[in-house]
Amino acid sequence: MKKSPKIFLAMSLMVLSAAALTGCCGFSEMIGSAVSTASDSADGLSGIDKKSSALAPYVKAKNDFDGKNVTFAYAIDPALQKMKNGEPLTVLMLPGYKDLQQNLTQAKSKSSGFQDIDQSRDAVLEVLNDLAPLAEKMDSYYSTKEYAADQYAKGAEYTGQYLALKEKFDQAYDQFDNLVRQHSAQLREQEAEA
Repeated sequence: MKKSPKIFLAMSLMVLSAAALTGCCGFSEMIGSAVSTASDSADGLSGIDKKSSALAPYVKAKNDFDGKNVTFAYAIDPALQKMKNGEPLTVLMLPGYKDLQQNLTQAKSKSSGFQDIDQSRDAVLEVLNDLAPLAEKMDSYYSTKEYAADQYAKGAEYTGQYLALKEKFDQAYDQFDNLVRQHSAQLREQEAEA
């Protein structure tokens, strides 16, 4: 039995949409890249294409940050658990706060096209203004093994500051993440309908 091209197209769009929403197999990165490519030729675009182009840097910033966290979870998660348990560390890996800060600052030069995302971005950046420099200090402290000279004193101080800031960051970033996902999904639905 021969399948209709319309049915095949509809099924393909559903599979790609599901894959993009779940982040399966790098589809979210591919979509972010495709949207980013569209932003390069944004002149003359209208409607959904303009919105997608405006949102592209935010999707990319989120995907880059999330991707690194997943890739290095084997080192990031145990270090966080040790900090929460009050255990001294000799090695530390933290999420890519500095990269996220740079990507969002760069993206901020243009609006995402969604007021709620722009406000959420600013809330994330506000926390990152304190968190990113602290993460760099912590990285230096552990990579140069300063903890051996001060018997983990500064490490304990850094840990207290980090855990408090991370809690604020997680709240702000979760909201940002949800809004970017929500608006990306809406745009994909509008593109599919169009």
